[in-house]
Amino acid sequence: MHLLYFTDAKIRYTFDFRDDKGTPFRYVGEKINIRPWNLHRTHTTCYGTITDLEADREISKSIVYFDLASMPSFAASFRLA
Repeated sequence: MHLLYFTDAKIRYTFDFRDDKGTPFRYVGEKINIRPWNLHRTHTTCYGTITDLEADREISKSIVYFDLASMPSFAASFRLA
């Protein structure tokens, strides 16, 4: 997770994973245009893409909405690794 509040007004999530066949993929999700007056919207919407790293091609796009009521339990679930 990259907290880019003050430089780019965004939060970026990056996850690398493999499918059952071992093909490597990358998910990049971003919460964008973060401003103090729109936190209720920008912290609950994440725009993402999944890329096939072997073929170097984007295979999926997503927009994920998080329920604001679930934010406290979601935030409490983070653990430092």
